[in-house]
Amino acid sequence: MYYESYFELKESPFSISPDPRYLYLTQNHREALAHLLYGVSSNGGFVLLTGEIGAGKTTVCQCLLEQLPENTEVAYILNPKLETWEFLAAICDELGILYPSDHTGLKLYIDLMHEHLLVSHGKGCNTVLMVDEAQNLTTELIEHLRLLTNLETREKKLLQIMLVGQPELRDKIALPEMEQMAQRITARFHLGPLSKKEVAAYVRHRLKVAGAEHELFTRDSLKLLWKFTGGVPRLINIICDRALLGAFSSKREKVDHTILEQAAHEVLGIKGHLRNPTVLRWVSGIVVLSVMGVAFAGAYYFRNNLSPEVPPITDTGLTENPSPVTLYEKPLSKKTVPEVELVEMEVMQPEPVAIASVADPVKVLPVSDSLEVISAPVAASAPVEVAGLPQLAAQPESQSVLQFPDDSSPKALELSAFNALFRRWDLNYLPESGVHPCQFASTVGLGCLRGQGNLPILQLLNRPARVTLYDQQGRGYPASFLGVSSSGSDIVLALGGEIQRVPITSLANWWYGEYLVLWHMPAGYRFPLKVGVSGGAVVWLLQQLGEIVGDTGENTVNQTYTKELESKVKLFQLSHSLIPDGIVGPRTIIALNNQSDAKLPKLSTTVME
Repeated sequence: MYYESYFELKESPFSISPDPRYLYLTQNHREALAHLLYGVSSNGGFVLLTGEIGAGKTTVCQCLLEQLPENTEVAYILNPKLETWEFLAAICDELGILYPSDHTGLKLYIDLMHEHLLVSHGKGCNTVLMVDEAQNLTTELIEHLRLLTNLETREKKLLQIMLVGQPELRDKIALPEMEQMAQRITARFHLGPLSKKEVAAYVRHRLKVAGAEHELFTRDSLKLLWKFTGGVPRLINIICDRALLGAFSSKREKVDHTILEQAAHEVLGIKGHLRNPTVLRWVSGIVVLSVMGVAFAGAYYFRNNLSPEVPPITDTGLTENPSPVTLYEKPLSKKTVPEVELVEMEVMQPEPVAIASVADPVKVLPVSDSLEVISAPVAASAPVEVAGLPQLAAQPESQSVLQFPDDSSPKALELSAFNALFRRWDLNYLPESGVHPCQFASTVGLGCLRGQGNLPILQLLNRPARVTLYDQQGRGYPASFLGVSSSGSDIVLALGGEIQRVPITSLANWWYGEYLVLWHMPAGYRFPLKVGVSGGAVVWLLQQLGEIVGDTGENTVNQTYTKELESKVKLFQLSHSLIPDGIVGPRTIIALNNQSDAKLPKLSTTVME
């Protein structure tokens, strides 16, 4: 943006990407949070959160996840528009449950989940399934979710399910055929828009966080803002951002009602004065539909962005999204997976749980100083050429505005982005084969790691990444970050089959933190390594640590993960901005590979221009 220095702001105060520093909880948000905390703390069943588009559902979910006890694992499903078997597989992915990549039968996934839930329960761990955009769930899928709540022990249900969606979800559950489902909802809340006073307080709060030392909006403009937006936070951000730009262009010290009205007209695409809040809420809903793509998994972002610094990352829990597809050496044996039959059971009413019983928010450990910043030139990396993709012209000008494709289909863009990502690994992925990219990755010894974060988090992983970039209308476009320019100040990315180069400092305008990276799995790796695990992957771990930090003091013939080895792993994790829990999952393996394998593709590598 251009107006920050003019208004003496440290940064743009009205970015639509979630940032915990700008968190503003109204009384309505606090009430929603209290209801949800009670529901999640109850003994199983469903928790329901609904609200209009842009009403702040993601904000409430962020706060909820921060206040869950540390012994809670969460499976977060962002897009429930899936076949039933795909949905169950997605839950397994989130919980780190391995399954055969070509299996579509439902029973196997349910058996595997039941086994995992029993093990978690035995360890004193609670499991929560959070489904975003739940209004898109089919009736059949809702019924399968209801049956999943039948997985229980004699003492408690093993799975708590939280559904987050638009008002249509409320209407769907109110249908007669959903009566059994409705009976299992232990807490529900509908999040409404901000009031006139809350809109003014919301705007002032964001300006203050951004460094504003005086009022930048007149009282009349704030009243008009409420009328145009109907109190929808996301629409407030978009119009305020445009209004500040208008004030800057006309050299005004404040946004008055004239500038605000013009900004609203530009954003909403309407003419004349809109004063009826009811009509305006309807218009706001239509407009916000065009930017709904930016409503991603903020819950993970909030976990990964508690401070401007990079927090330590764990290989388990909320911040860990295991590889969706892994190789199996042999089919699963029925003897290893207990069979589970889902049957109808009476609804168990949970005992009331006081909100105060919820554990304190998870505290973040100090950040390591070892993080390297991509924005600095990387002299050690030799330039690489991405074969099979259009190349940038020699020393092109850096683009301040991304060039988004005009007519490409979402599926074509998705496959094109993955194709560019695989080429950085010198692999030829053929989209026409019909094989899912992560299934293809598993056949060549790679895994997929999904996450939500920011640029420092991605720098820490240091891998080319498949991302989603958003235009000014909020439409999402799959793309891939391939590397950096020769100056080190720009990201080189593939979008719609074309290579572009944009300043790293401008990424926040288009990218809101969602990423997927490929990582190289050690031979024999099938699940995170911890004390007591044995096999070839443990031997690999001993060898890697031996090369990086010197002799581990253990014989590599010993294939068991010992306490002594765990201590070495914790020291390594601590020095690489990872939570030192001694569990070796994808993120720790990526950090080990960054130290020991110079041939692997890295985001910090200069891409030939």
